[in-house]
Amino acid sequence: DRLALLELAVLENPHEARPSHYLGREYFYRGDYSKAEAELKRHLTLEQGAWHGDRAASMRFLGWIENRRKNPTGAIAWFLREAAESPGDRGPWVDLAQAYHDAGNVAGCYFAARQALSIAQRPRDVITYGYAWGERPYDLAALAAWRLGLKDEARAFGEAALKLASDDARLKNNLDLMRGR
Repeated sequence: DRLALLELAVLENPHEARPSHYLGREYFYRGDYSKAEAELKRHLTLEQGAWHGDRAASMRFLGWIENRRKNPTGAIAWFLREAAESPGDRGPWVDLAQAYHDAGNVAGCYFAARQALSIAQRPRDVITYGYAWGERPYDLAALAAWRLGLKDEARAFGEAALKLASDDARLKNNLDLMRGR
């Protein structure tokens, strides 16, 4: 069993960062958020074998745990740390934009979505998630821009989102609304 092997690896190498990250991630995937949180936080204290990509991913998982606990403030704090750890990756910024959106912080959502969209090159040195390179950052930017009164910008972002997900009825309806149809 993979979990038993990861637990053994951490037991045998308690000062190694990589097995700690993988164990925390495995707990997360299994829905054991208390153990995941403890191990991922422990991972962030380790220096031996620490890699910024794993550190950022641990912060992402911690943010996702806070989301599942319905704690937007905690999620935002972890996503801010993730963005600081890996600023050249869209993922942290999209996670942050979504967390701000969910918390009702329109300006924060707009800022983070724009930061995500300013990154044009998908990094090859970290694990990336497809949602950050699809319609989601454009959709979040469109929603926030609309609520901030930036109507032309909102329409442009909405068009870009729909271009990437042309079968999404919500995106189409939002864009129709933005166009006054």
